[in-house]
Amino acid sequence: LQADLGDDELERTRTGVTSAFLRATDSVVNRALTIAPLEQQRGRAELINELPAALASVTTADVTAAASQWFAPSQRSVLDWRPGTEA
Repeated sequence: LQADLGDDELERTRTGVTSAFLRATDSVVNRALTIAPLEQQRGRAELINELPAALASVTTADVTAAASQWFAPSQRSVLDWRPGTEA
């Protein structure tokens, strides 16, 4: 991160992500589509009820650690796009 992540910005982001998750899983079909991989991959369909709390518990230290790991120059990929050439 180039600048410190403010508490207010983190709170807005946590609220937005949690709200989007709850909206996305409001319908029965979308809820089932979310539960299925949780059961298949983790063996715990009930995680759907724990995810909002997990999202709300993210700290600035968590974000900084993830950004440092995943956005490091050594993790970078470059795509050289040349229109009109064959793949």
